Amino acid sequence: MTRTDAINEMLSAIREAPVSSLDGEDLGVDVAVAEDVLDRIDRLVQSTPWTFNTERKITFTPDSDGLITVGSDVLSIRWDRCLNRNTQEPILRGQGKVYNRATNTFVWAAPVKADLLIRKQPWDSIPEIAQQYIVTRAAREFVLKTTSDQTAYQASAITERDAHRQLKKMYAMESKVNYFHGPGMHELTGGRY
Repeated sequence: MTRTDAINEMLSAIREAPVSSLDGEDLGVDVAVAEDVLDRIDRLVQSTPWTFNTERKITFTPDSDGLITVGSDVLSIRWDRCLNRNTQEPILRGQGKVYNRATNTFVWAAPVKADLLIRKQPWDSIPEIAQQYIVTRAAREFVLKTTSDQTAYQASAITERDAHRQLKKMYAMESKVNYFHGPGMHELTGGRY
């Protein structure tokens, strides 16, 4: 699904005509609102750790100035408390720098380990099932922002719920989630499992 397809699906939720391209100066207010809503919902959904946007067991090494910087596509980092026993838990700050709470600076003397990193993926790298959930969720919010059509809103809520269920099913199958293995058990057992 392309971004144009996504925007057209959102436009169809309010019974507006589709656009052939998003490359244009004057696409109208509805298209601009749809793009804003889609971008925000995309970022919000990708802030959750899914199999397609997470990396595990990452070591961040300070540069020559002692700074640890991450890309603007990094949405969240869960620091490994077991592996960083001698330091306070780091904080990812808005400038893409990792803040050292022990020294109240951005300077680090040693590498820091993260258990989980959530990275925002480009639209065309997201699995279709995740794109579908993002679009249906964005369409529901778009309907709410642009119309007062309760029937369309309720219909989009049902579609969103189904798409979310499918995405969670994909996640469970790909990640082999269970109670005995996973980040939570790793923290509870002090890294033994």
